[in-house]
Amino acid sequence: MKMIWQILLTPVAALMLSSVHAECAIPEVVSVPDGEIAGEEEMVAGQKRVKQYMANMQAYLDCIDAESTANGEKQTDEQRVAHVQMYNAGVDAMESLAAQFNDQVKAYKASNN
Repeated sequence: MKMIWQILLTPVAALMLSSVHAECAIPEVVSVPDGEIAGEEEMVAGQKRVKQYMANMQAYLDCIDAESTANGEKQTDEQRVAHVQMYNAGVDAMESLAAQFNDQVKAYKASNN
């Protein structure tokens, strides 16, 4: 679990420090319930948090894309590289959170069957 948070937080920290896309807000990572001990209501609430995070992260990715497009030819090579890295880190964070939640859904199903 600690490794998952490190995977999620490292790119997020890097994104937060970037001044290239200062107007775009990075969504806060949400918690995922422990499927082995969580009840149905907690799992449903966790699913809603994850879905909202995904929507917020997609809005963030759209924002950094729009800023990059708006800057067009004025962007330096470093800014272009930073954009790609930020975008990829956002996608990685989304995929990691989805995998973590899916693992907990499996654990919930195994505990409740």
